[in-house]
Amino acid sequence: MQNPEVWSFSEPQPSFNVQRIGAAQLSLKQVEKFHFNHLVSVVLPDSFKLPDQFANVLVNDCEYYKILDLNLAALLGSKFRQNFIKKGKLILLSIGTRIDCDNCCAITSTGSLILSLTKDSYQRFGLDGKTMPKFRDVRSLKTLSLKSVGSLVVHMTPTIISKFRHSKDPEKIMGSLQRSIDRLNETLVAYVPYYLHETMAVEVLEAVKVLIEKKRKTCYYNYSMSHFLTEMNVLVSLTEVVLNHRLRNIDFSRWPKIMRYVLYKNLGKMSGLEVLNLGSCTGGWRTSEFDKYILDGIRIMRNLRSICLCFDCSDLVIQTVSENCPFIQSIDVTSSGCVTDRSIPCLLNCKQLKELQLHRTSVSVSGLAKLISGLPRLQNIGKCDEFRHIIVYIYQSEINCGPFELRNIQTRDLSTESLRLLVEMFPKVEYISLFHDMQVADLSVLVSLVRLRELKLLSCAFYGDSLKQLLEIAGRNFTHIHLEHVEEMDFNVLGVIGNYCPKLKSLVFYNCDLRSALVANNRILEPLQAHPFYNLERIFWVVDSSTSYLEFILSHAVNIRYIHLGSSSGITHSSMVNILRINPMKHLEELRVLYSSDMNMRTVELLLASCTSLKVLSELESWQGISIEELNSFRHQIKSSNFDLDISPTLSFSSC
Repeated sequence: MQNPEVWSFSEPQPSFNVQRIGAAQLSLKQVEKFHFNHLVSVVLPDSFKLPDQFANVLVNDCEYYKILDLNLAALLGSKFRQNFIKKGKLILLSIGTRIDCDNCCAITSTGSLILSLTKDSYQRFGLDGKTMPKFRDVRSLKTLSLKSVGSLVVHMTPTIISKFRHSKDPEKIMGSLQRSIDRLNETLVAYVPYYLHETMAVEVLEAVKVLIEKKRKTCYYNYSMSHFLTEMNVLVSLTEVVLNHRLRNIDFSRWPKIMRYVLYKNLGKMSGLEVLNLGSCTGGWRTSEFDKYILDGIRIMRNLRSICLCFDCSDLVIQTVSENCPFIQSIDVTSSGCVTDRSIPCLLNCKQLKELQLHRTSVSVSGLAKLISGLPRLQNIGKCDEFRHIIVYIYQSEINCGPFELRNIQTRDLSTESLRLLVEMFPKVEYISLFHDMQVADLSVLVSLVRLRELKLLSCAFYGDSLKQLLEIAGRNFTHIHLEHVEEMDFNVLGVIGNYCPKLKSLVFYNCDLRSALVANNRILEPLQAHPFYNLERIFWVVDSSTSYLEFILSHAVNIRYIHLGSSSGITHSSMVNILRINPMKHLEELRVLYSSDMNMRTVELLLASCTSLKVLSELESWQGISIEELNSFRHQIKSSNFDLDISPTLSFSSC
């Protein structure tokens, strides 16, 4: 039997282009651009006389030599260049090679050496030249197959709708619809491998989402409302086709509200869930119907490890999770006012808990203190503005005073004494986020946290709050630094961070007060290490300051991968030239510049030529040097050439 994927291929369509020009338009300049041509054929129909410019070329005589085993290094010798290139005239061309798959060499009449090399030869020579742009990878057969499942579900919709269009019995319609959905669900379970079911579910839900949005736009004033509602009901019901015990992870907040109701209603079918994000549910407008769906669903989720229910969680939900989910490790009930101290005993029974988000709930300071001291594996309590009071409560009460296992602390308004208590009680902290309002604290106290890796500070003073001393002593362990609304920042700050934070991978400057007095001198008060910012991979820069700061960092960050520059960064084309002249940023994958006064297509070409790993170049619409016509032409070039480059705008601040 013949393979249908082989014999069914149609032959490629031939392409033949004819252009009529006059003799006066004939020119050899176009031919001279192709340096590796051995033969040029010219056809002159209806011509009785050869044009003079061609006749002169044909009658000219020249010497021709064929040299075997010529070493390329010989062409770079000083004697060869002096005698053959500068004084003489030489045209050299490789023979017996194909430009598409072999190494080719040419010396033009102007004395230029041109090499066309294979990838292996190019890398082995270590040349620094113009590389071919990267193309989008061909999607794998697995990806195409999973997407086709979504298309299959969508294409079955008209068949299902046609069965109900003329029926007037609602119960019969719903019964038949449910049977169709169940059969389709069983088919997917039977034919899709279990380890691909989760990915397949996302593809199907995405296809249903697109179909619903498309259907919404077809509702016109003259369209039958009964037919529209019937069709929309069928489309929304397609959400159920992937809901079964095989699902391990689902995020309700990802899907539109019209689909979420179906998801809530069918929670009982997803007994195998391990990660459940219910989103904000009704946004605080709790109803008994939704409570029943949630409680009935959670009761059968024995393998649940993570649950998120913002706004609508209650003490009863916490109790249900505690009684039915023995492996629960993460609970997020942010902004759920109905969660009170009555949930404390239930939460204390969840001995596997590592993460507990209770921000803006009705749990008291004493309740939070009991949870911190009573849960042996608790590592993250999320944002907690009352943390200062919790520390004092634990210290003054007779309950366990630690040390505790917390790794993540996000709080505000800690005095120096509170910081000392924090260091004593929570010595294993790896991430700390502090917001200072009116307090002035000695941040150097944090040097005792030997595991501290990520530091986020909001509204403090670099010198006044001893941040400089903290970085000098403990900065060698920091991998992430986030400075927001930090004052007393000058050019020397970059030297401190570059010198004392050699492992730094992520740096965020957001609305910091960068002084301009020292920028004119670009003066670092202490000698720099050999490779400052060597390991820096991400920079998020939203600061109104001189470009000297930014140029200094990016010129040294040879391993940078992600750059986000705010609208007030002041970056220009000349700044980018200065940076790339020192650091070509070969590892850069994503660049977002929200505004530039003069960056243009020359800047884009410079970036593409230098940053060979670039995949995202966003917000070009805000570059004042690029016109709409140039941008549209660039988009067309990317699409037609299948370049692996995303220039779609986002105009949003990604998570830091």
